[in-house]
Amino acid sequence: MLFRSSRMFFIDNFFTPDLVEGLHNIFQNVNDDWKITTQFKHSPGRLVYTGYQNTVMQQVTSYCKDATSWVSGVIGQDVEFKQVDFWLDTKGYYLPAHYDRGDVDFGLQIYMGTKETINPHLGFTVYRDLQTPLYQMCYRDNSGYLVDDAYTVMHGMEEEIVPPFERWSVYVRYFKR
Repeated sequence: MLFRSSRMFFIDNFFTPDLVEGLHNIFQNVNDDWKITTQFKHSPGRLVYTGYQNTVMQQVTSYCKDATSWVSGVIGQDVEFKQVDFWLDTKGYYLPAHYDRGDVDFGLQIYMGTKETINPHLGFTVYRDLQTPLYQMCYRDNSGYLVDDAYTVMHGMEEEIVPPFERWSVYVRYFKR
C-alpha cells in the first residue's frame, strides 16, 4: 500500500511460536516491569515494558536485530536496528489521527494477543485527513505492519480501549543506514 511517499507492508506470523508464547506470558503477567511513560503524550493508558534483562525481551531483541537484513530487503535499502519496545494499551487509551515525530525512519509493529482478542477496529488506522479513515488494519495475534518514512503517514486508532480488552504490541524501530 502506498501512501504519499510511504509504503506499508503487512506482516503475518512474524515471530516464531516459542517467542509468541514467551510474549503472551509477559503481557498476561503484568508486574513492576510495566511503567507508565511520559514518552506518549497523546493519551493515558499506555504502559511500556522495562524488563530489559528478561530472557524473552533479549530473545525478541536478538530476533529483531537478525531481521534487519529482511527489513532491508523489503524496504530496498540498508537499515539499522535501533530498539524494541513492548506496549500494553489499557482502559482509556486512544490514539487520534496524527503524524509521528521524525525520529523513526522505519516502524515495525506486531500485535500480540489470543484468538479471543481479535478486534477489527483497534489495529493501525491510516487516515486521509483528521476525520476520514483510509484503511483499518485488524488487531490480530502475531500480525502487523512495516512502514517506511513512518513520519509521513497520518495514523491512529479508530476506537478507545474499553475493558476487558487490552492491546498488546511489539514496536521495533529501524533507521536508514
